[in-house]
Amino acid sequence: MDPHFFTPLTRRDMLRRCACGFGYLALTSLLAETARLAAEVDNNPLAPRPTHFPPRARRVIFLFMPGGPSQVDTFDPKPLLARDQDKAFPTPATEGVTPEPRKLLPSPWEFKKYGESGIEISILFPQLGKFADELCIIRSLHTNGQSHGQAIMNFHTGSETQVRPSMGS
Repeated sequence: MDPHFFTPLTRRDMLRRCACGFGYLALTSLLAETARLAAEVDNNPLAPRPTHFPPRARRVIFLFMPGGPSQVDTFDPKPLLARDQDKAFPTPATEGVTPEPRKLLPSPWEFKKYGESGIEISILFPQLGKFADELCIIRSLHTNGQSHGQAIMNFHTGSETQVRPSMGS
């Protein structure tokens, strides 16, 4: 057994083992000050600049709801799915991934247009229609992967494999 295991740590030992000592604490302070001064210089490309247009949004609410209702049932109507209901899936299943036969299924919910913008929202959210013109709904996301796991990875990192940091890193 290691004889130092039960030996109490001195402050010096703790800083040396846990935080690389006061030198790193001083270095982080110096680097933070240098970064702050660099941001104040006018020709710094990373310095904050005024926007092209005055901002109108005061806050952003990002909802990521794995296991929540599908976009096809909430904010993204697919009229062609209703037209092609119960037809066979147009592309063959990848071998060993999804059992055959697969059929197209539309949303069981109706959609109504709300607001001046005419955003279509499912009848699941009747009260949300009052705020339709204040919503920003993105319907242009797509992925080449067929599983939800790949789509979630692509959504958060821009890649279907773990090669990039995720949102919030």
